[in-house]
Amino acid sequence: MANVKFYTTGKQEYITVTKEPLLSQKLSIEAKGALAYFQAVDNTNEINMTNFQNDNNIGRDKARRILRELEGAGYLSRESSQDDNGVFIWTWEFLL
Repeated sequence: MANVKFYTTGKQEYITVTKEPLLSQKLSIEAKGALAYFQAVDNTNEINMTNFQNDNNIGRDKARRILRELEGAGYLSRESSQDDNGVFIWTWEFLL
């Protein structure tokens, strides 16, 4: 699998979605929908847990479960670090 970061320029009406994970039997329909959502989000928008939850009308536990599922299936890599004030910063990288 190649490492892919999603970049777009400006507002776009259509996107190209990677087909393989959407046809995977390893993923729930929710995880497949989340992958499509992440591919569709414009790079001018910040993607974080709160935005992911609010944009998809889901709670914290469901959002965490979906991200764990994507990570367990090898489609997401997450790393945490701390800034100078001790605040944890999570970096998400999608592996498609």
